[in-house]
Amino acid sequence: MKRMRAIGLFVALCSAWGVADAGDVVVDGLLVSNGGGVMFPDGSVQNSAAHPRWKRIAYVDPHGDGDYTDPATAMADLGTWCPGASTLEPCLVKVLPGDYDVGTTPVVMHPGVDLEGSGRNTTFIRGAVPGISTGLVVLSSFSEVRSVTLINNGTGAANAVGIFSSSADPFVEDVLVYVSGASDVNAGIRSLDGIPTIRRTNVQVVGGTTCYGVWTSDAAPLMDQTEVWTDNESGVQNFGMVMSGSAAPRLRQVRVQAGGGDQVTGIFMDVPFATVESSRVRAQSTGTANVRGIVSDGGLHRLTDCRVEAWGGNYATGITTENGSNAAIVGGEVGVRDASIYTTGILIDGSSPLLQSTRVEVSGAEYALGIRSASSSAPTLRLVTAEAWDATTYTYGVYNESGSTLEATGLVVTASSAGGSYGVLNTSTGGAVSVDRCTVEGGNTSVRNDNSSAEFGVGNSKLIGPVTANLTCFGNHDGSYAAVSCP
Repeated sequence: MKRMRAIGLFVALCSAWGVADAGDVVVDGLLVSNGGGVMFPDGSVQNSAAHPRWKRIAYVDPHGDGDYTDPATAMADLGTWCPGASTLEPCLVKVLPGDYDVGTTPVVMHPGVDLEGSGRNTTFIRGAVPGISTGLVVLSSFSEVRSVTLINNGTGAANAVGIFSSSADPFVEDVLVYVSGASDVNAGIRSLDGIPTIRRTNVQVVGGTTCYGVWTSDAAPLMDQTEVWTDNESGVQNFGMVMSGSAAPRLRQVRVQAGGGDQVTGIFMDVPFATVESSRVRAQSTGTANVRGIVSDGGLHRLTDCRVEAWGGNYATGITTENGSNAAIVGGEVGVRDASIYTTGILIDGSSPLLQSTRVEVSGAEYALGIRSASSSAPTLRLVTAEAWDATTYTYGVYNESGSTLEATGLVVTASSAGGSYGVLNTSTGGAVSVDRCTVEGGNTSVRNDNSSAEFGVGNSKLIGPVTANLTCFGNHDGSYAAVSCP
């Protein structure tokens, strides 16, 4: 009897609701969808579903399937979908794969709001935002931009910036920034004050009278695993990075390459304190350019285990310390070549740096100088290797002039060329020099003092090549370990 009642109920339900087929939905034994939507008890059918609203997340999709079709609008409409955004109530703009053109309207970030793309190979935000105090993206404190490519085209504008921040402590991670087209200044990242953190980011900047990869003023960027590339063949000034003002930037595992222009500099530091660790910097150009790898302009700057290169132009210099710089250059390598007039490994100009366990190699040009000390400098050299060769006129391992004093311990110097070659030369204007437990080799002279009124002491050193007068010597020998006495 029970079985017959169940069969009867089933027949009645089938009569009311129909029989379930493929694609239908059955809930509690009732057919609620016939494959063409959801059927309600009153017999009505809903054939579409609203886009789900995730609390405090706005989706951006170029095809209209999200909440917004461009990120600038989503950020400007923040009050609608994420009122009261803050670090305690954070929000997210999630940009789905696509190519978004925001025109001249920047994407302005807010504290507590992140912008996240879907990968910098699939998510592109581009625009033509003009100006030096704005950018395609304007950052704020406690905001982050990540996993996206940003392209700002400055064609027709005087200035163009990719990412801009002022008095802010934002985060930038896994971002590609590309800026080009402006007639005066093109800058990839510009930061005024604040402490921006930049990780695993690639910055590319092309053209303009002046070109900056990263440009900070009174800001202390924390940069890690970031690449900066600038190209300004037709411009005047080209800087991979410029850091100025009252700040203490920290760079680690950064690669900087600046190419082209009349004045080319990989990294220029005019800040009280800075550290650059395990990084590689290259500056190169052609023609009459002045090419510099790293410039330490005043302050206490520490370069540790870095590779610095300068190629081409009229004058090429690997590292310059100037204007009272107390830089410490520890470990690493400096390579300079292919300039037409001067190649200089390290130029010490009115400063007192420490060079320790660093290798310097220079070649080519009319004059090749491994280390040059000038303008009343007072460098200390410890366990430094300097090699200079193939200059057409003169080659110097160490060149001391203009009232500078120099202290060298454990120095290894080799100078060789078809022209004149000198291991350590103290010019007629140079100050006191001490060379202790060093190896010095030069074709014309190993050590030479042209200033009879300046003390030049050489002790316990290997001297390969002639020595000159005006020296004070003790315990020295030549390449065959025969004693060397000073004339």
